[in-house]
Amino acid sequence: MQKAHSAEQARRRQSRERVKNSRLAIQREAEQLAQASREQGEADKHKAVDLRLKNDLVHVQFKRQQRQEQLQRMRQLRQQLDEQVRQRHEEETRPDTNYNREAQLECLREDAFFFDYARQLMDTARARGCPLKPFVRAVGQYKNENRIGAGIRVPPHLVTRLSMGRRTAGDSPAEAAVKAQSSAEEAKLAEEEEQQRRNIEENLKKIEALVLAEATVKAEVPKG
Repeated sequence: MQKAHSAEQARRRQSRERVKNSRLAIQREAEQLAQASREQGEADKHKAVDLRLKNDLVHVQFKRQQRQEQLQRMRQLRQQLDEQVRQRHEEETRPDTNYNREAQLECLREDAFFFDYARQLMDTARARGCPLKPFVRAVGQYKNENRIGAGIRVPPHLVTRLSMGRRTAGDSPAEAAVKAQSSAEEAKLAEEEEQQRRNIEENLKKIEALVLAEATVKAEVPKG
């Protein structure tokens, strides 16, 4: 009788142990599934951020293409004006617009737009903990392709062959008035040119600061 009672207790203990182990296994599996779900959610979030940044870079390229199309239209206008000059066969021609100056200013506008937008994207990437290396590469490539910092940049096809007006003494009152207007326009172009150069310089400094900050953080992280 005592042996039968002991055997029954042993069976009950084994049954409770099996139930306990089964419950623990189910709990561990649920925890593993929850952890996997969290990790997948984080991975999806990072993928979404990366995709957004890539789309933003594509947007920058699209804007650059638009700028290039504007330069192409200016080139066509330049060719039309040169053709008119050849047809008139005039010894001296006074241009209404200094196209060399406008071409240079258009290049500065394009550069200022690119570096400002690149800096905004890098600010966003830095705030989200994304690496800046793709942006640094794009900025460096743009600087090399467009010779940023290598002096005045004027596309060769926009260099005017029009005379800049050689008459000074003896100009008629009408010519003098036009010359005064031209001087005022030159001053306005020079002012905008200087502002665009300042914008480019400021954004380059901000980009350098972002890259330096990222490098500093990486240097402070202990290596495993």
